[in-house]
Amino acid sequence: MVDASTCPVKCLGSRWEDGWRYYIFRDVVGQERKLTWSQMTRRPDIVALFGGNISWLKSHFPYHTTVMKSHPDGSVSHHRIVSDFMISDAANWLASECLIQASEKHLKHTILAEDHTP
Repeated sequence: MVDASTCPVKCLGSRWEDGWRYYIFRDVVGQERKLTWSQMTRRPDIVALFGGNISWLKSHFPYHTTVMKSHPDGSVSHHRIVSDFMISDAANWLASECLIQASEKHLKHTILAEDHTP
């Protein structure tokens, strides 16, 4: 389970605009950004949200690669390393966090409206 409070990018919500659903974020430099789903599935767009630093993404959505190492005695060993992040896993998590924020904002608005109903 990923703890949203550790993410350097803040998921703010989502909204429909011009026939598209936009996922809204505050990126690592504090700028509000909105991305469509197709943008979120492209590596450059996700990496840009994180200011080029993918260490958080790699630690939470690891993409593993197996590498081989030859030893002086002629033996070969296989090692599994984290070489990148899983774009689809990161995009799904970011989208779900935006939808959670949007539904919480809607719920708060509904409760406030009901509190002020005569």
